[in-house]
Amino acid sequence: DVNQSFTLESDLEDMAHFLRGAGYLFVRGVFSHEETARFREEALSLRAEAVKGDKLSWWGKNAAGEEILCRVTRAASKPQLATIPSDPRMLKLKDLSDYELAHRARASAEEGVSVIYKHPNMTEGLSDIPWHRDCGMGGHSVMCPVLIASVSLTPSEPETGELKMLPGSWTGTLGYLDPNDPKAPRGAQFAARPGDVSLHYGDVMH
Repeated sequence: DVNQSFTLESDLEDMAHFLRGAGYLFVRGVFSHEETARFREEALSLRAEAVKGDKLSWWGKNAAGEEILCRVTRAASKPQLATIPSDPRMLKLKDLSDYELAHRARASAEEGVSVIYKHPNMTEGLSDIPWHRDCGMGGHSVMCPVLIASVSLTPSEPETGELKMLPGSWTGTLGYLDPNDPKAPRGAQFAARPGDVSLHYGDVMH
């Protein structure tokens, strides 16, 4: 089942096997409601502090022409969000990979953890991104293998851009996928709830 999800109590060998084949992993209930609420509070603070042009935030436009914040890259400057890369539960998930991986901080000490704000009806910017690879545009040779971990802070729904993965795509070559093409793949869907975590390799089409 390409839509299969696991929990931290699931068999580790089964989880590692699924990650190895599909290139992604969906894990339910990694963080508690209380922890997620604290993360969400800091995410809202980051949104209020962001200024267009600060080089630590990404912006786009909606159908009404309004400028909308899409991402903040300095989430590691907040005390609770900064704990995510070293959290024992996240390290346990990271160790499922066949590769020896370590958290990679960015050029600034404040970078290395990002918050993504997804919005409906976006016409410009990187808010709800169509099918892509994180290592696309020539990035594979300098960044892979890389495993991206995402913690859901709000429910993920089709209207807000739920996460989809193309199983096994991290081991092959694919051309451009037009999301509006009726023949485009649907992919594995992950209707995440607050506290859920997804992992995917940078090579996975998602």
